[in-house]
Amino acid sequence: MATNDTVQKTTRNHDSVLKTAIDVLKKSLRCMDSRRLGIRLGLSDADLNSLEHDYPRDLREQIYQMFEMWKGRRGNKATIAILIAALKDEGLNNMAQYIEQLVGSEKGRGNEVIVRTIDTYEDVVCVTEKIKVEVPRNAVPEVVSLTFQAKQMDARKLCIGPREPDIIECLELGPDGYKFLKPLTLCYKLPKVVLERSNVIILALTSENCTGPWTKLKTWKEGSNIKVEVEHFSYLAIVFQKKDETIKMKYAEKKLAKERDQKLKSVVSKISPALRSRDWKSVARALHFIEADIDAIEKDYANDFQKQKDEMFHRWRSRVKHNASAETLIDVLIELEMYKLAEEAEKALTVMKTDTKQKKSIFKSSAVNIGL
Repeated sequence: MATNDTVQKTTRNHDSVLKTAIDVLKKSLRCMDSRRLGIRLGLSDADLNSLEHDYPRDLREQIYQMFEMWKGRRGNKATIAILIAALKDEGLNNMAQYIEQLVGSEKGRGNEVIVRTIDTYEDVVCVTEKIKVEVPRNAVPEVVSLTFQAKQMDARKLCIGPREPDIIECLELGPDGYKFLKPLTLCYKLPKVVLERSNVIILALTSENCTGPWTKLKTWKEGSNIKVEVEHFSYLAIVFQKKDETIKMKYAEKKLAKERDQKLKSVVSKISPALRSRDWKSVARALHFIEADIDAIEKDYANDFQKQKDEMFHRWRSRVKHNASAETLIDVLIELEMYKLAEEAEKALTVMKTDTKQKKSIFKSSAVNIGL
């Protein structure tokens, strides 16, 4: 889950690039091109005529004010992705490509942030020489900018078995938490040194944040590529591990999954009774529920308020499966400024960890006493 600082930084970067793009376009667009682009962005002939009247013989100011009008009406939906798509729709491909390069040159935390735009059409998007994304038709309801950023990761944080995996690539994928209507397939070209090894298995791991927990995604190999199916974007790691570690790793995965479920149940049981009607709906929206789902839960359990909240958490766990964690839920509470509930959830986790340590200590003492 993105922190407030990360969201604010991303917004500032986007606004900066959009401003630069508009500065470039107001110097480059011809009169008829700017008019067609304005119509494509949702402005009317009357709007454009009024700008021509207000700023006669000043095309650059007309174009600048046209974009200001578009941003004012569309708000946070006036995005670089929409602008690029509109340029392409009007055949202004050179300008669209220039702006894509401009966006792609943005730097983030020392690594290049690569941006690729997708829409409702079926497509194969080339991100780099190593990475492609297969986008099924109608996987997104609107034009969306996908971001890809290479990350430096400590292999110890990626450990889901008895030993650390060997890292091939770690990526931060955005928009963080964006839910696709159909799964996207990421194709990653494996390096030759990995392909030549016959005693390893390739894994794709995902996490809601770079600190974990990390869980396996469905992967399969096609030629020299590994393919990964994703339903939403977060952190992704491509790793490999020796085959003889598989059995141990499966046992470790089950153990981690059990611990994760226990922590989540503990947190949910602590905060659920305290959630008011508007609170659980806010939590549901932050967990990427659509309004129709929220309305359905409210209708199905109209006379049982607690059941509404329980059903919301149940559906969330069923939908995101291994990505449903206590840590993610606490992040959501903090993001919604429900600080008291977040504090209660943290206390529940602390109590659970303390109880687990005490049980382990008692077990060790018993083992010593009976000579094990």
